[in-house]
Amino acid sequence: MDKINIDRLKGLSKKRLGKLYTEKCYIDQKTGYYRFNDSHIFVHEWIMEKKLGRKLKPGEVINHINGNKLDNLPSNLMIFEDKDEHTQWHQEQLELSAV
Repeated sequence: MDKINIDRLKGLSKKRLGKLYTEKCYIDQKTGYYRFNDSHIFVHEWIMEKKLGRKLKPGEVINHINGNKLDNLPSNLMIFEDKDEHTQWHQEQLELSAV
């Protein structure tokens, strides 16, 4: 089974995107993230690697900007060097929302 082509994600409706995921992916019950049926790789990590044009480095963390673990559009994903940087970003977002 082929993996999702990142270029196919652009311009797809939510309904069509959902169909694409249900055919090629499953939701990991432990983490709540999509994984590929054939390789069990996290979809958001694969998409970020395609976006960056390289493999993820050990320790790098991918964040879903809108907080929705199932929204893997490239524009919704951001990368952090490590867990500490990721945690700090979330703390800053909490502080901003409290203002």
